[in-house]
Amino acid sequence: MVTVDEAHSPQRAFLRFGSDDGLTHLPALDGLRGLAVAVVVLFHGDWPWAKGGFLGVSLFFTLSGFLITSLLISEHRQRHSVDLAAFWGRRFRRLLPAALLTLAAVTGVLIALDELTGSARLDIWASMFNVANWRFLAAGSSYNDLFAEPSPLRHFWSLAIEEQAYLVLPFVVALALRAGGRSLRTLAIVLGAGWGLSVAITLLLSDPDRIYYGTDTRASELLVGALLAVAVAHEPFRRRVALGLVQRGLVQVVAVVALAASVAAWGLVAVDDPIVSSGGLVLVGLLSAALVLGAALGVGPVARIGALGPLRFLGRISYGVYLFHWPIFVFASQRRTQLDHLPRFLLSVALTVVLAVLSHTWFEAPLRRRSWRIGVVTPARLAPVVVLLMIAVPLLAPTADPALGGFDADAAAAGLDELASRAPADDPAVPSTMPAVADEPVVPVPSLGFFGDSVALSIAYPVAAWALSSGQATFEGGDAELGCGIGRGGKQEAFGVAERTAVCDAWPDRWGRFVDEKAIDVAVVQTAQWELVPRMIPGDDQWRIIGDPVYDNFLRNELLLATDTLARDGAVVVWLTVPYYSEAGDESLPEPMRESHARERVDRLNAMVREVVAARPDTARLVDLAGWMSDKIDDVSLRKDGAHFNSSGADRVTTDFLAPELVRTWREWYTARLTSGLGG
Repeated sequence: MVTVDEAHSPQRAFLRFGSDDGLTHLPALDGLRGLAVAVVVLFHGDWPWAKGGFLGVSLFFTLSGFLITSLLISEHRQRHSVDLAAFWGRRFRRLLPAALLTLAAVTGVLIALDELTGSARLDIWASMFNVANWRFLAAGSSYNDLFAEPSPLRHFWSLAIEEQAYLVLPFVVALALRAGGRSLRTLAIVLGAGWGLSVAITLLLSDPDRIYYGTDTRASELLVGALLAVAVAHEPFRRRVALGLVQRGLVQVVAVVALAASVAAWGLVAVDDPIVSSGGLVLVGLLSAALVLGAALGVGPVARIGALGPLRFLGRISYGVYLFHWPIFVFASQRRTQLDHLPRFLLSVALTVVLAVLSHTWFEAPLRRRSWRIGVVTPARLAPVVVLLMIAVPLLAPTADPALGGFDADAAAAGLDELASRAPADDPAVPSTMPAVADEPVVPVPSLGFFGDSVALSIAYPVAAWALSSGQATFEGGDAELGCGIGRGGKQEAFGVAERTAVCDAWPDRWGRFVDEKAIDVAVVQTAQWELVPRMIPGDDQWRIIGDPVYDNFLRNELLLATDTLARDGAVVVWLTVPYYSEAGDESLPEPMRESHARERVDRLNAMVREVVAARPDTARLVDLAGWMSDKIDDVSLRKDGAHFNSSGADRVTTDFLAPELVRTWREWYTARLTSGLGG
């Protein structure tokens, strides 16, 4: 065991470091764990001066690669073999119980809050079976949108990668050690090849989310730690090369530089910074390896920092802190607590630490020692029951209203597709014309399509259902993309600064193809918060908001393009005004988004929509949804999250106002065209 107090010289410390007796416990590494989890918590606390705290996960990866490889090498030297079953058993006892406890607690809270949506179920199962990183990637859940409609289990992506590494890396190490005998050369070659392959994949890929979530891309951070373990355990290299570097103080200098660079990155590098997906994670892995070496050496500034009592304490409970802090942050929103940012953060951190200490003392440690028991109930007997309950509860619990506490866009889109397929325009059960009103002519039953973002999607479903049941309209589908506004290109600042995505910016082509292929009479458009946030528009290097003449001119042209695109096949384009965001919903959002929801910005957007409609009198009409609705009707909440309509609210809005108003608008527009000689 190496400590700062015991190490009288760098040489002595290094010679002991890497020997079999120096692997039992390295105190400064506890402090390094504490530092890593601290910066992650600060990042998740949404502090602007810790916007690079997500890189703390890289330090965890490198530490894990170093420690498990060191332990396996040590075991092989002592026993001339590696007991993989015993290793995996120890890992599962160390990690699985607390993870299952967290999943059980999150599931219970979601059920209590009536927020166990279909998407949440998938998150639970993916987290339980250690594939959360691929689940979030497949669902299109960009880490840039961490604070937008946050999943309380989003942080399980990194735990999934760790668990996947614990399954594969020990197997590879054991085989390489068996093939190489007492020499570590074979192991070094295998691990080096793996590291090089991971780096190559990272540099060849262009999708930032694929790079961020991928097990293969993040493997470089684990493998650099594993290579460090091989280097310090390889006696000839350690004595002939590395010891000289230690004696000259070069290792300590490199560690200090790595710490300074890491601190700068934790404060300055945003998650959407291009450098992150352009080899930045590989570089952070190398910096992490230097920190691990400096801390584990037992001498030098980095080791002294790692040996600080508060950091070592935090490091010992770091697993529980990581597991518990993010669900607490998500559930303890401003809307629920009515607390400002700082007191809410401090309260959440305090609760996290308390739970982590309790979990470590009364749950994790006893289970690792197999000493925990209640009567005749032991961990071995209890574990299968816990696993079955974790599978059964999400499976059997009733599904929440998808818009209560979080809008389930996937479910809404699937429902819309189903309704559209059940209501073709030539369905004989649907009348082809509407009855005449007074002296007006017979009007065809209109076909509807919805376009816009997730708010448009949340109102489209009940309108489609109403059309199907009433026979007063048909529904052809549409194009509504989660997280996408109409303004194209540049950058936007909502939950951090993010480049506009190619999917969002391709709406003119998609909408154009849709109206070319479908017979749409009424194209309903709703845009919302994505036009209200600060933007850096293409060709401009300044941040602007709606109300700025430059930004207003840009957005007006985009809205006109949307109108002309949807109207090109003869449809009337109906723009819905944007309702004010409810106070409760605003309070649950990060500060930049709450600012974007200011009423004056909503008013300016609605004024611009009116301007666009006035500029296209032949093809566009306005339905004043904002002027009609409030947040509640007869004490029934319409938008629990402040933006998206829940099912009961949307049904009420649809029946009482929107659907009849769309039909009335269509009737008036069609009749006017007949009167002017343009219809037929």
